[in-house]
Amino acid sequence: MDLKHLAKQIKSDEWIDLMAPVATDIVRLVPEEGIHKLLIESTGLTNSPIEMNIWFDIYWSASWVEAMRFGGVEPASTVVEIGAGIATNFIRAASGLLGSRGKYITVNINDILQTIVYEMSGQVTEEGDWFGEMLPGMIRLIHEAEESGEMEKSVKPRFLEIIGSCAKVLKSGSMMGFNSALIPITLRSGYTIEELSAYIPLARRWVSEGIGNLVEVKIPGFDTKWWLFFKKI
Repeated sequence: MDLKHLAKQIKSDEWIDLMAPVATDIVRLVPEEGIHKLLIESTGLTNSPIEMNIWFDIYWSASWVEAMRFGGVEPASTVVEIGAGIATNFIRAASGLLGSRGKYITVNINDILQTIVYEMSGQVTEEGDWFGEMLPGMIRLIHEAEESGEMEKSVKPRFLEIIGSCAKVLKSGSMMGFNSALIPITLRSGYTIEELSAYIPLARRWVSEGIGNLVEVKIPGFDTKWWLFFKKI
């Protein structure tokens, strides 16, 4: 989502229902240009420092709402999150858009590529400390799979099997979205910004080559390095 556009929306109170009270107090005091600067400094999308704060939070929440609106999601719709992950952003975005009669369903397979390589090594993700214990090992296994060629040989088919299964239950004309987030803990655990920014382009290539009934849709203002959307035909 374009950060200048988001800053303008925030200043006009468009996202006030998704913001923490402390954020609304700051918005009243900071000009639009200042909000834009805070967004840049917090999201990490322009190689700036990454902060898990109110600006990081509102960026991801507002972006998911905009993506769902673009995809035609209406109140009382059903939305499924396949890779339940880092925060409550998607949950709050879906809840705010769907209303009391909508349905939000999550299938917690965590980060798909990491889970695949972890389970290929004979380990399971159901128990243990995901970020404290498992994540560094997962990142190490990802690196090993990239160096050995197993990403293309073994990880790719498993990834496409998961996405293909999701596509089967997706209605024609409906959308599927992916994003890759920069958060401090993943960088501390062994990822680089360059690696994290490479996963969406990788998924784009894999899905485009391997699943014929999904066609990419580009949403204005969404950086294609970090966001990926497909529509089922």
